Amino acid sequence: MGHGSASPFRRAAIALALGLVSVLEVLYVTSGPIAVGVDSILWRRFAGGGRLREAVTVPLPALRRLDGGRLAIDARAPTAADRPVAVSVDGDPPSRVALSPGSRVWLALPTRERDGADVVLRPEGRAAVDGLVVAVGPETGRAVVAGVTIALVALLLLRTRPMAEALGLALFAAGGVGLGCIPGWILLGWPGGGTVWRLAVPLLAATAGLALALGRAGHRRSSVARLALLMAAGLFGCGVRAFFLPSAGSWDVDYWRTAMLEATAHGLGHAYGGPADVPEGHFLAQLRGRERVSAPQVLGRPIVVNYPPLAVSLWTASWRLAESRAVRLETIEAQALATKLPPLAGDLAAVALLLWIHRARPWRAATLAAVYWATPVSWINSAVQGYQDGAYAPLVVLALAAASGGHGFWAGAALGVAAMIKLPALLVAPAVAGALIASVPAGPAARRLATAALGGLLTSTAAFLPFARAGTLPAALVHVNSIWLPGPASGGSPNLWWLAGQALAIARRGASVLDRVTFVPHDVLPVPAYAIGRVLWASSAVAIVWLQRRRPGLRPAALAAATLVFTYAMLATGVYENHIHPLFLLLLAGGLVTRRGRLVAAAAAVVYVLDVLAMSGLGRFYTMRYALLLPLAPVWDELRMGLGFDLTVALAVVNLGLLVAWWTGLPAALRTPMDAPDPAYRRPQAVA
Repeated sequence: MGHGSASPFRRAAIALALGLVSVLEVLYVTSGPIAVGVDSILWRRFAGGGRLREAVTVPLPALRRLDGGRLAIDARAPTAADRPVAVSVDGDPPSRVALSPGSRVWLALPTRERDGADVVLRPEGRAAVDGLVVAVGPETGRAVVAGVTIALVALLLLRTRPMAEALGLALFAAGGVGLGCIPGWILLGWPGGGTVWRLAVPLLAATAGLALALGRAGHRRSSVARLALLMAAGLFGCGVRAFFLPSAGSWDVDYWRTAMLEATAHGLGHAYGGPADVPEGHFLAQLRGRERVSAPQVLGRPIVVNYPPLAVSLWTASWRLAESRAVRLETIEAQALATKLPPLAGDLAAVALLLWIHRARPWRAATLAAVYWATPVSWINSAVQGYQDGAYAPLVVLALAAASGGHGFWAGAALGVAAMIKLPALLVAPAVAGALIASVPAGPAARRLATAALGGLLTSTAAFLPFARAGTLPAALVHVNSIWLPGPASGGSPNLWWLAGQALAIARRGASVLDRVTFVPHDVLPVPAYAIGRVLWASSAVAIVWLQRRRPGLRPAALAAATLVFTYAMLATGVYENHIHPLFLLLLAGGLVTRRGRLVAAAAAVVYVLDVLAMSGLGRFYTMRYALLLPLAPVWDELRMGLGFDLTVALAVVNLGLLVAWWTGLPAALRTPMDAPDPAYRRPQAVA
């Protein structure tokens, strides 16, 4: 049977049937009853393992409570007969349950909006508890979304693939969606039978589907395997983001929350403070960092909000959405989620951009998009740590695309919007200028550069208008400008100044070369580090414009911008570990068509992820939703120091070597066209 040979009605019927299978699967994996026994992860973590004879509080994180539920005490040993246990849920008055071997007394879980439950068990006399049994209703909302998604995927596959391959791949996707829908509280019951089966059903579905697709693929087996891998990458990227979005993230998330709550409470125009926060005659002193700027106390300590106005606007809008929609989350989880929605939107936009940029090479486009979506270079920055680099990175690519087409105003406007989310977007301005100079439309380059500057100026001005109307423009300017002021030699980025800081500690304090690297202010170094870093970067910007001047197109522009970001991250002072993030989207936008480019990109990505984990781990976890990850907290320090020396020192050496390798291969990379052959792609052929 050839591609799409079935009638439209038959394809629709099969797709609906597969969607219904997915609905039933998700209804099953999201519901109870689930036994949380003495050998389960949850029981060992909070009740110490073994039979319970003393009072203990057992949390049930992420338990859905919108429809209530039921709770039973498990006691299988005959010695427990007729011995009572006091059970209290969420601090309510306790209920006394008489334990009877072989039978269960069910208690009602009260309905509430927020997820989770705290169950206090207090055995009386000689009573002993063997575990809990939890039963809640299935999550119909997840099931409906999953069913519609699988039906659409199946319909698309049935139109483009042979019947057996389409059915197998759709079933594989349904299994993956089912796995992603399993709630965290069910996983904590492992290795209980209920948990095992809720894992086994989607795993069996995915395995059977993949076996069916590969078994009937014949000579197309590599194509089917690659498509299945792309589907798995997409599902994994969705799942890992959904899991981490409510987490507290990095310490910087508290800055975003401060700005968000200030703007919500007092209006956007007062997000940075009031009109009196910059007294007359003190503006220049605060702008230059000679006086401290005002710091709102929202989360128990003074916090300077130094992100531009558009970022604050996005967080505030996200918080309004989270307040009304994320009612199942704790307040701190909803606030963290709100600050992470802009970079999440950026990740989605980045995937769409990569698919559009490389649309002439479908396999390449899908592969590059999957690499960005599924690997930690994107989601560890956005969903895990909550950094905002992913929110502006796609706008930088849009600015480069507009500049490559000679559209100066729109290039400047896009770059201006990116800068109003995070000022380091301006680092790629020389690459935008180089692309405009090299673009082929008629007209002098100076005019295109002038219109680009106008576009950037207009968007930046518009972002600050609410503060001008509120009389708080000076406060907004000094806060936003503070991000450029000199700070540490390195803020955790494994670069030249990270090594210089360690060398200073060895020379002046007698530290060992094996000791942990500490943060060092730039002005304690024996050289003018801040000025040297800026001069090195400015020199690279001049070289980039010179190399780019006769290389029109998006690929040279993306590579030039990537070089500017990489050079800044390695040679400038005050760079933090997350600032290099846009490098990877820019490299993927450039296509990675050279061997050197692929090797440098892969190595830099590994260094980046290891550095973020060594410095910050997987962020902070304030709620029991992440009970499975709490034991990992010391692992990241062991990663950093477990080899007997600070791993970040080795990462800095590798990074500097990668920078040299990149610069030496840059001229050849700029000459390599975007449409280099893509041997992996083969246009589908009809089959008998």
